[in-house]
Amino acid sequence: MKTLIRTLVVLAGAVALVVPATAASAASRGRHCDGVQAYRCAWFNYDPDHNFLRGYGSVKDTTDGADTVAAIVYLQVNTTNGWINVASSSRLEGTDSITVSTGLATCVAGRTYRSRVNWNWNNGAGTGTIYSGDVVPC
Repeated sequence: MKTLIRTLVVLAGAVALVVPATAASAASRGRHCDGVQAYRCAWFNYDPDHNFLRGYGSVKDTTDGADTVAAIVYLQVNTTNGWINVASSSRLEGTDSITVSTGLATCVAGRTYRSRVNWNWNNGAGTGTIYSGDVVPC
């Protein structure tokens, strides 16, 4: 019986190491998607346990060809001077589908945040900006 209990305790500890707490606590906010040939999305995650935000953007080529897609993501906060960037990504380019994320930013209570994604599809055949919804997450 003692061997069974020790085995269960070891297994429970192994499961706790495999599943990080922050992965379960981050919640997607303001997700907005649009487009047909180049399906693009903007959103951000808020981790209430650590009070961090991270902006995300994605672009997916839905045509038969293998087209280039690219994006840069900006996490923005609304201030009295308008929207300002609080975190950003590098430009990421790929074939058919990419997902890009910014660095982390601390969430300030009562402030409104959004994700801005500048995207490009098929070497400039389609290009533009998409925004997530405006959300006060913390």
